[in-house]
Amino acid sequence: GDDRSGRIFAIAGAITGSNAPAPVPGTEGYGELGLEVVRQDGADLIYFTGHDPRDGVVGVFKIHANQSIPAEVVWKGAPLVQPDSVTVAGNGVVYVSDRAAGGNGLGSVFSINGGTISRIATGFRPGNPAGLAMDQSESWLFVSSLDSQQGLAQILIVNLVTFASGTANKGIGQNLGAGGLHRAHDANLFAWADSSSGGGHGDPFVYHVPVKPPK
Repeated sequence: GDDRSGRIFAIAGAITGSNAPAPVPGTEGYGELGLEVVRQDGADLIYFTGHDPRDGVVGVFKIHANQSIPAEVVWKGAPLVQPDSVTVAGNGVVYVSDRAAGGNGLGSVFSINGGTISRIATGFRPGNPAGLAMDQSESWLFVSSLDSQQGLAQILIVNLVTFASGTANKGIGQNLGAGGLHRAHDANLFAWADSSSGGGHGDPFVYHVPVKPPK
């Protein structure tokens, strides 16, 4: 039911062999919302959120990027309600933001480790999408969100050891919307998207966000 739901497409490279976008086989009908491409055991895997087309239950799934292998379930059903963005640590732990699992319009973040799912943050106003990114050390998780009082953009910062959390809004706190969040491949440099439009703040922009983990 989310108006951002869609399909996963591959562009160029070994997956399609051309510059034209083409649907990734096996992802039909999932209504995908967020994805992450991860190199595991010598293969590229796409982790994505959506709903299982066989029964409509929401979840996190994974599929080989360039092989005709059906998507596998990483986690499906409760406590997930509206899973959104996803990112994967080097040790295989999957982190997923959920835009409704906090109740009353609030979001949550879950970790999925094998057959166990744990809520590691909750009660925040999620961005649209509630983008996720980890720092290079994979000790901190950053979540695109909104200030609960003023409704302005911020980054929720979660310590992945203690699960204590804080916020930062340097460079983005003037924005009315919060969207995607991504870290550069080899540096603690983050790109963040303003998902708002109008409201006196102009059209949406992409920002370089100087987010640093708390000391």
